[in-house]
Amino acid sequence: MIIDHLIANINPLMRFYLLFSFLFFSFFFFNFNSVRKRTVSTPHPPAATLRRNTFRKDRPRSVTDSVFIQQEAAAASAATSTIGTLPPLPSSDILAAMKRVPIRVIYNETSNTLSVPPEISMEAFLVYICQKLQLDFESHTLKDKGQDIEMDRPLGYYIQEHKLSEVSVVRNEKAYSTMCVSEGDVDVMILQMSEGR
Repeated sequence: MIIDHLIANINPLMRFYLLFSFLFFSFFFFNFNSVRKRTVSTPHPPAATLRRNTFRKDRPRSVTDSVFIQQEAAAASAATSTIGTLPPLPSSDILAAMKRVPIRVIYNETSNTLSVPPEISMEAFLVYICQKLQLDFESHTLKDKGQDIEMDRPLGYYIQEHKLSEVSVVRNEKAYSTMCVSEGDVDVMILQMSEGR
């Protein structure tokens, strides 16, 4: 009764404003709750699982590295073979044109000097050293005056920037200058490492 009396005494413009306000706010309130329920409720079908990224430091070998390793392995087996010499590899002319530089290799207080092209990676150089010295590649790395050598850098970089003339072979974890992020066996990102991190 009091409400009827109040409504009867309000002018028509004010009645229209109150009715409009009531409808507007009730519409907004009900829609807000339905939108909120849709976003907070659990999705159908169940949420997808996230793929786990894998991090790896080793990279596929370049053509130069692969040819160098194959050529040196073939030369080593030909030297020990009594059957005769093996035919040259089809890509060996790539390495024949490369200038070789002598690098002194120290392992267990003994040293050897090996001539290698500066275009190969330090990892390929380590593979070559391990073949020559019959060492396990997986458990050894190279150091230059006690500093880690990054395996994915070319030998020429260390010759030019660090005046490298000798390396030490030590049993330790390998260091790399980059790290690959893979998703589903596909490389999606390459990260530049800074001081091994």
